[in-house]
Amino acid sequence: MKKNERLNLMMRYINNRGFFKLNELQQEFHISRATALRDVADIEAMGLPLEATVGRGGGYAVMPNTLLPTIRFTHNQVKALFIAFMASRNQQLPYLKNRQDIVEKLLGLISPVQQEQLLLLDNLLVFEGTNPLKPALLELTDQPQPQLEKLLTVSLSTRQLKIRANGKKYKIYLKHLERANGKWYLDCLDLKQPQRLIIAVAAIKAAVPLQPSEQVKTTTLAALFSKTALNPNLILQLDARAIAQYKKFHPLPYKLTYVDPFQARAQISEHVAPEGDKELLINWILFLGPGCHVELWPKSLAQAYKARLKNELKR
Repeated sequence: MKKNERLNLMMRYINNRGFFKLNELQQEFHISRATALRDVADIEAMGLPLEATVGRGGGYAVMPNTLLPTIRFTHNQVKALFIAFMASRNQQLPYLKNRQDIVEKLLGLISPVQQEQLLLLDNLLVFEGTNPLKPALLELTDQPQPQLEKLLTVSLSTRQLKIRANGKKYKIYLKHLERANGKWYLDCLDLKQPQRLIIAVAAIKAAVPLQPSEQVKTTTLAALFSKTALNPNLILQLDARAIAQYKKFHPLPYKLTYVDPFQARAQISEHVAPEGDKELLINWILFLGPGCHVELWPKSLAQAYKARLKNELKR
């Protein structure tokens, strides 16, 4: 990276944080301490006011949004933005109400030659979410469930919510909003009867923040999470073939953890409830194919799996 590029990026880095230390710049930009000191001096000379503090908690403080250079994108960066936008088709992303409006604004910022290149890219590249009947980016609509944006807006103020779904009322702590198999789900903790819940966003009829008097303290939340954490009794080892199958379909809440830097091997570690749907789980394990190796599973599930194979052999 050239020095002027590094300085511009560094100015945005420190401005976004408001306070930083030299070792943070060294790690982020892979530079020596001497280079970091010279860069900070150059940034101060450019007019960005920095205040140095000494001591164990010392560092540099910066006044936000002061004398920052205008943001500019290179040709390749514009292409990268456009391609990323194309790749998100049919993902039901929140806040994305009008793709055409966003694309027209993006096209309006660039030259006719670049516009032509982006339109060619749109015809050349086909992503997994592309609608074969309407492959053009400007024609595609992919609105999420209306409740998704409301949930996100409410959750930005607090994750402790009161929701109504499937004819029941819940007081929850929202851990994550997840998209899996083309649908959005809440991964949350039931605060009344401490247990993990997976609720489809489409099933939610109402969601409001819990009143401050109803909210659970942070220490209590930590205790509830510890109480509901169960030791895994299902461990699956996956190779590249099984990982590809997992990406096509996986039931919640089975999460993939990569065990090598090349993402060619992965592990699934979960707790299976005794009353769970064994047939669904067995079908999924078979769907993962020969690249899936069972390291650990409950005895009841193993017996059901063997019975399934015997029945298949009798046919």
